[in-house]
This record gives sequence, C-alpha cells and structure tokens, in this order.
Amino acid sequence: MCTVIKIIIAMVVVLGEEVQESVTTEAVVEVDYSELVGEAETHKHDILRFLNESRVQQKYRTLFKHLLYKLATCVKFANQSALGQRGGLAPGILRGVSCSTVSRLRVGNDESKLSSCLITSLSTFINTSLYNEPVTGSTRRIVLGVNTSIAAVPWQVSLREKTYPICGGSVLTALWLLTAAHCLLRPKASELSVRLGSSWKTHGGEMYDVKESYVHPKYLRNTKVNDAGLVRLYSPLRFSPRILPIRMVAKGARVPANQAAIVSGWGKLREGGPSATFLQSSTIRTIAMKLCLNSGLDRNPIDPASMFCAGSFNQPSPDACQGDSGGPIVSEGELIGVVSWGLGCARGNFPGVYTRLAHPLVWDWVHAHVARDPDPNTTL
Repeated sequence: MCTVIKIIIAMVVVLGEEVQESVTTEAVVEVDYSELVGEAETHKHDILRFLNESRVQQKYRTLFKHLLYKLATCVKFANQSALGQRGGLAPGILRGVSCSTVSRLRVGNDESKLSSCLITSLSTFINTSLYNEPVTGSTRRIVLGVNTSIAAVPWQVSLREKTYPICGGSVLTALWLLTAAHCLLRPKASELSVRLGSSWKTHGGEMYDVKESYVHPKYLRNTKVNDAGLVRLYSPLRFSPRILPIRMVAKGARVPANQAAIVSGWGKLREGGPSATFLQSSTIRTIAMKLCLNSGLDRNPIDPASMFCAGSFNQPSPDACQGDSGGPIVSEGELIGVVSWGLGCARGNFPGVYTRLAHPLVWDWVHAHVARDPDPNTTL
C-alpha cells in the first residue's frame, strides 16, 4: 500500500544570503490512495456519506499512520547515515541533511526501499509511538519540512489569484474546497483558480476555475476568529490517486493535546525567505490551550472556541509560514483544522494557530454549504 517512488524534487541551496532552488533526482516517501479512487468516483454524488463510512475512515487512518511512519523513518535513517555511528546529535534531531544511501526498511512483514529522502532543514521528526521521541512540525510554508508527493496528501490544493499562488486549501467534495477566510478577502471569485494533483506549485496536475467564494459570516479580520472560507468550482473534480476529498472532523470533537498531525503546503521555506516550489509536509503536535494562551502569542487574542495551537511551546520547531494559509492540518486521517496565523515562522514560544473545524459555528456553516444539492446544470 505504501510505496517509495523516484521523482524530481526541489533542493534549496543557500549561497551566502542568496537562496536559489536547484533540481535533483531523489526519492520521496509516497502513500498510495488508489484503492479508494474508484469508490470515491462512484459515490461522488453522496461523497460526504461515503467519507463517513467506518471502513473508509479506517482506511484514511491507516494511510495517515503509514505517512507518519515513513516521515519518522526517513529522519531516523538520515541521522544514522549522517552520523555513521551512535552518539552525536540526539535521536530525531537533523538539520540540513540529505540522505541518499539506499537501505532496506522492514515494516512488519513487508519490506520497502527507502531511497534518498531529501530532508530540508528538518528537526525532530520522530513519532513517539515508534521511537519514544516527540513529533514536532508545522504549517503557514512548512518551515523545517520534507519534500512530499501530492499522492501522500491528495486533498491538498493550491489556491491562486490570477494564476499566482496565494494560499493552500483542502478538497471536501467534487465541487467544494475549504481554505482560510483571510485568503478570500481581496480577490473576486472570477479571479480565482486552483491547481490540484501536482506536487509542483507552478506546473502539472489539473487547473479548475472558481465559480463562487464565501467568507465565514462571523469572521473577524482583526482577530481571525472563525477563519474559514469556501470556494465552489465551475466543474466537478475528477478523483484520482492524486486528487481525493478528505473527511472533516466531527462537529464538537475534541482536539487532544500532544496529538500527532501532518501539515502541508508550498509556503515560505523560512521566515523572510523563498517559497517552496515542491510540496512540503511536516509532522506536528497539538498544544494544550493553557500553554498556547501563556506563550508568546498572548500579545494577540486567541479564541479557544474557534482556534487551536500546534508546534513547539518552548523551542523553535517545524512550522507553517506565509503562503501556507488555508492549507490542511490532518490527524488520524481527518481534517481537523485550517492554517490560520502565527507570529513569524518556526520561532520558539510562538506555536502556529489553526482554525478549529470542530467548532459548531464553523462546522455548521461549512456543512450547510457543502451538503446542499448541486446545481442542476452541473453534471457529477
């Protein structure tokens, strides 16, 4: 089910203060959602019910855990390759290392090749359930992230204004995509388009025009309370292993502290730096609200009902950055939040803040739109 395939990925090369991107052939851990494609396409007219089926939820959870495992194993392998011995850096700590040696990785009774995972500015990517190390990571670009195939996160969307990438988003149905409200304040719907099904920000995949865009009616620009937005496409998506919807978390569901999640996007690679051209992802853990309220974010008001925090409370860690807004944060195979805001990128004591999709005010509004009958002139 999980495979590792060779693809072309972007490598960031730092020359003095100038950053440029070069391209090299490497391998990226990939998770295969193809077994869900046929059923998703067949149930396109009632996709929400399909996604709510327990067997389908279990498949998404399993694939999510595979991706967590692959990300963690890549880091562990890179550490061993970089150090060549035990000792040195603490397990799970890696900065600027490219692992290019082919090894054999055993997952239960299965073997898969781990062929040169390119890690860009990565730090602490080990899953506690596997190695007793904390998972950190984050999203607005993914600072300290990993080059990732779109097939591993096929719900990921690139939202564009007049073809220029402005935000991320998530596929909810064949017609509806979720993003952040603040991504939709300036552009008109007629100026928006989306790219799906490509790991590259600038090419590949499929482009779709946007018919309508909506900002949550209770969104507050100054505080980013209820930071959720929706876009409706002119024509329905054609589901594939690289384009699939994801189930939104249940209404009123809790987001436990220290829960492992994955974020993804094409935002800036570092604060004030260049944006990613190849899709990035990172593991990250949610943070207890009392810690979030006591962090450096307290200079801006945090609304516990409509927001939650993820990242690191007391030290720099992988984080989202400018350009990742509106993108997904996924846990246990469910979409639990939307990349919303933060102070800087990957700063210690400044975790990222995400829109809480389980908040009834947000959940009801999203569901009221995406569950409504499609336009009779639209063929699904």
